[in-house]
Amino acid sequence: MRSIYALSLACAVGSALPAAAQSIKTEDLVGRWGVTAYWNEGDAARMIAQARGFCSQPYVITRGPGGGAVMFEPFDGKRREMRVSGNQIVAVDGESRSTKSISTWNGSSLVFSYDDEEAKRKYGNMVFVRCGR
Repeated sequence: MRSIYALSLACAVGSALPAAAQSIKTEDLVGRWGVTAYWNEGDAARMIAQARGFCSQPYVITRGPGGGAVMFEPFDGKRREMRVSGNQIVAVDGESRSTKSISTWNGSSLVFSYDDEEAKRKYGNMVFVRCGR
C-alpha cells in the first residue's frame, strides 16, 4: 500500500527538488493556481488532488515590475515581488518573512513551506496546482 501512495504522490506532484533537472524559474510562478495546504504527509496526495477543485477561485500570481512574481505575504496580506533562487522563493527586496522552500515541482504542481517557523506552523505545506489556461 505504501508504494502505491508514493507512486501516486510522485505522479501528482513531481520530483523533489533541488535536482538540477527540475529547475523552476521565477516566470514559472506567474499564472492562476488552485491552492490548498497540508500539515501531515499522509494528507499530501489528497490535498494535491483537491487543489485542482479550487481553480474556480484561483490564487493569481502576476509579474512584478522587476521581473519577479508578485505573491501575498503571510500575516499581513500585502503583495510582494518574489523570485526563485535555487530551491527557494525569496523577496526581491530581501525584506520578507515569507521566504519559501520548494520541496516539489513538476511544471504544473508546486509544494513549498515557509522558512519562518510561525508561518510554517500556521500555513503548513502549501500546494499550488496550475489552473487551465
